[in-house]
Amino acid sequence: IVYALEKYLKESGDFDLLEERIPYVDEKQPDTVFGHACRAMVYLWKTRGAHGLCLLGCGDWLDSLNNAGVKGKGESVWLSIAFCYALREMEHIAQRIGQRAKAGAFSRRRAAMADIVNRRGWDGNWYLMAFSDEGVTIGSARNKDGGKMFLNPQSWAVLADVADPVRTRKAMEACEERLRFEIGYLCFAPMYSRYDESVGRISLWPSEGGSVYTHAATFKIAADCKLGEGDRAWETLRRIVPASGVVSVEVTSAEPMAIPNAYMGPQWPQPGATYQGLWTASADWVLQIMVEEMFGAKADYDGLVIAPCLPSAMTEARVERHFRGSVYDIRIAKPAGICRGEVRLRVDGRPIEGSVIAPDTRPGRHVVEAMVSALP
Repeated sequence: IVYALEKYLKESGDFDLLEERIPYVDEKQPDTVFGHACRAMVYLWKTRGAHGLCLLGCGDWLDSLNNAGVKGKGESVWLSIAFCYALREMEHIAQRIGQRAKAGAFSRRRAAMADIVNRRGWDGNWYLMAFSDEGVTIGSARNKDGGKMFLNPQSWAVLADVADPVRTRKAMEACEERLRFEIGYLCFAPMYSRYDESVGRISLWPSEGGSVYTHAATFKIAADCKLGEGDRAWETLRRIVPASGVVSVEVTSAEPMAIPNAYMGPQWPQPGATYQGLWTASADWVLQIMVEEMFGAKADYDGLVIAPCLPSAMTEARVERHFRGSVYDIRIAKPAGICRGEVRLRVDGRPIEGSVIAPDTRPGRHVVEAMVSALP
C-alpha cells in the first residue's frame, strides 16, 4: 500500500487523494486513504513474532515461501526490511500534510525495527530471509541443505537504508560471489536437494527455486544505483534483457521481444531456459528501474530529480520523461571513468540550481541538459 501510495504522490503531486474516504473490506465505516496506510503500519507493527520481526504467514513478496509461516510463528526478515522502507516513506508523507505526531511515531518505529533487523536478521555476511515456524533460519550459511542466501533482503537493506556501509558492502559482495549467474542473479542459492515441507514450494518450484527471478534482479539494479555502482547495475541489466546479446534466445526459448518472468538456474536440466516469456510484469520493472535509477529521471514530491548512475564507459545518454503534464527531453553528458557525480542542469537553455526540476506551471515540452562531473 505505502509503496504504491508513495509512487503515486511523487508522480502526481495529488495529495488530495489522502483525504478521500473509502471503506475497508470488512468494515462499513469508511476511512481516508491516509488512514488505510496508517492502519497497515499498525498491523505490521503488531503482527510480529518471537524475534520481533514481521510474521511471514503464507509468504511475503516471495509467495512460494508458502509453508514456513503457516502456523503463525514464522517471521520474514525481508518483510521487516520492507516495513522499514514503508515507515520511512510514511514519515515523509505525514510531515508534508502536517501530521507531525504521526511522523515522529513512524520515525521511532522505523529506528526500532531497523535495530531488530540488524540484531536478529544479520547472518555475518548477509541478511537472512526468514525464520520458519520452528524458529529455523532460512537464508543462512548454517543451513544444511539449500537456501543459504537470498537476493531480496540484501537489495532491500540498501533501498530501505537499513544496512550500515560495512554491512552494505559485505551483503552486496556476497551477491556477486554467491548469486551471480550467466543469466542474471539467482533468487537464492543453492537449490534444495529435496522438497522441504517446512519451507514450501520454493524448494521445488522451478521459476524461483534456485533460479533467476527477473523482478528480484531489478531490485538489485536499483540497489546498485543507490550505491553508485553503475557498472554493476548495467551488467545486471544486460544479464536479464534479451536485447543485450548476453541472453540467447537459443538458450532461453523465449520470445526475443520479451523480458521473461524467470530463467532456470544452474541445477535445472536446461539452465537459462524459461517457460514464462510473456507471462510476466518484469518488463514494467525494467522500464521503471532504467528510467528512474540508471538514467536518473525520478519523480519526487518537489519535482523531477535528475541523478543518473550510468556505466563508467558511457559518456552520453538520452531519455524522454513524462512528468505532471510536461515532457522532458533529458540529455546526459558525463566524462568516462565515473558512474555518478555532481549534476548541473539547464532547462531550455537556462541554468537552474540543484538537481530538482520544479513542476511546470504551464505544461509543455522541455529540453534538459544534465552535465555530470566528478565529485570534488
